[in-house]
Amino acid sequence: MKRWLVFLALLVPALMLARVAASQDIYRYTANTQRIPYGGSSVVVTNAFNGQTRVVRLVCTSACYIAVGASSGSSVTNTLYATAATGAYLPTNVPELFMVSGGQHVAVVQVSSGGALTVTEMTK
Repeated sequence: MKRWLVFLALLVPALMLARVAASQDIYRYTANTQRIPYGGSSVVVTNAFNGQTRVVRLVCTSACYIAVGASSGSSVTNTLYATAATGAYLPTNVPELFMVSGGQHVAVVQVSSGGALTVTEMTK
């Protein structure tokens, strides 16, 4: 009886860890990385995300607001804007991951001073 209790005491945590590990999404970097300078006006990354891209890692050199979305037609800059009201706040030098779809773009605008946004595409 004691052996079974010891066995179960060891088995149950192992199964729980295996289940947690299986539920984690692991992404890898692709070769697509862009660095975009930004200032007081919203800037759109003109290159759309690759069709295999599921997540982007964004890092900025000064605080900014970002927006991710699809373009409509050939004029990407007229359809996607980043503002304080509509964008997500991205703090300085703190990498953030955002789920995206292939074909989408990212727009960025400064909070108080210009900087550069590094966009790294990731896939499973």
